[in-house]
Amino acid sequence: MASLTERQNRATYILARYGTFVGFIILVIVMSI
Repeated sequence: MASLTERQNRATYILARYGTFVGFIILVIVMSI
């Protein structure tokens, strides 16, 4: 579960940096892996 939390934190960080639209796409890609 620690890896899942890190993955979510990383996705949130990316989403905050790159913006909602691009961040959402990256979020979907990360969750798909």
